[in-house]
Amino acid sequence: MKYAVLDVETSIYANGHPFSACNKLCMVGIRINGVNSLFKIEYDEEPYGEKLERIRNLVCGDAIDYIVGYNLKFDLNWLARYGIVLPPTTSVFDCQLAEFILAAQSPVFPSLDYCLAKYGLGSKSDVILREYWSKGIDTPQVPLEELSAYLREDLRLTDELFQTTTILVERSGLGNLVRLHMQDLRVLQEMEFNGICLDWASMDATRKQVEEELNDINRQILLYCPEDARGWFNTGSNDHISALLYGGTINGKQSTPYEHTFTSGQRVGETVWRNRWQNFQCIFPRLVDPQDGTELKKEGFWSTGADILKQLPKPKALLSLLLKQAELSKLLDTYLVGFPKKAKEMDWQDGCIHSTLNQTVAITGRLSSSKPNQQNLPEVFNEFIITRFERTNTR
Repeated sequence: MKYAVLDVETSIYANGHPFSACNKLCMVGIRINGVNSLFKIEYDEEPYGEKLERIRNLVCGDAIDYIVGYNLKFDLNWLARYGIVLPPTTSVFDCQLAEFILAAQSPVFPSLDYCLAKYGLGSKSDVILREYWSKGIDTPQVPLEELSAYLREDLRLTDELFQTTTILVERSGLGNLVRLHMQDLRVLQEMEFNGICLDWASMDATRKQVEEELNDINRQILLYCPEDARGWFNTGSNDHISALLYGGTINGKQSTPYEHTFTSGQRVGETVWRNRWQNFQCIFPRLVDPQDGTELKKEGFWSTGADILKQLPKPKALLSLLLKQAELSKLLDTYLVGFPKKAKEMDWQDGCIHSTLNQTVAITGRLSSSKPNQQNLPEVFNEFIITRFERTNTR
């Protein structure tokens, strides 16, 4: 088996996220038969087009059967961003993923240092993290000699871990399972790279509609409150909704206007309006009995989760409003506001969201998605997804 160990060094915004326009690829390291080849990409002003071709020839040529790495999907996404995509026939081996399977899905995201210590292979240097990255010094500002030494050592340690791990995989009888997950990794890397393209303008228009609908629902909920509580009642507060449904006392402070007359100085005798904080207490009557087992640690309050509200017998009109409010609030905060906010924060400039598809998180071994979570998207979200593939009619 002919393999190449791959590792990249990137700029550090959002942990070097491969799809953020704020980041760039600084160095690529490839180790074949114990020999390291290092390539500067956007570390400085030196042209790097020819270097990309040399990298492509090394990792995509017929001489290599396997690409090996640690958290390899990250490295492959960076190569893909610079136009280097592995041939379909090239296999991959991610030591992190293999360790996750060997250790029965624990711990989550096992680190390279964790694996090296576990198998008595030493430890990786922390000098770059300690002296530069942790202090906000970005990768292009790290002295080339130090960065190169760091990259060479990571390649060597990953190579040693790979040789150890492959033996353990075959001895464990999990070889076929590990190979299947490695095939999945290639698919997931392509999915991360492609992302999900969205119609942001339509999302924004829907956001405005949902905000208006939510405001109207909140106004209707306030009609169930005592009149003197409507000015401060928070329809997004579990405590307030608990008191509204199950009865109870809400203590708080509210700003109250008052007239102030100056008694001295240049403005003596002048009267102005000011505000001061005043304590208040409001007692709510009970509208419905809480279900057993739904009381909270905070005395006098009960759960108001959607699953609980659906089981309450009355008042149906208010419960319907609360359930609709919860549904729209999640749609608004998590998706219609949350996704555009994440896209802006990450500086994704291709109109797509690029979630991370995790193979080393769930103890059940299932796939998970994060930053943002693109699993279990609400049905309405289908309206915003833009396909980049032509649909063909088949009979």
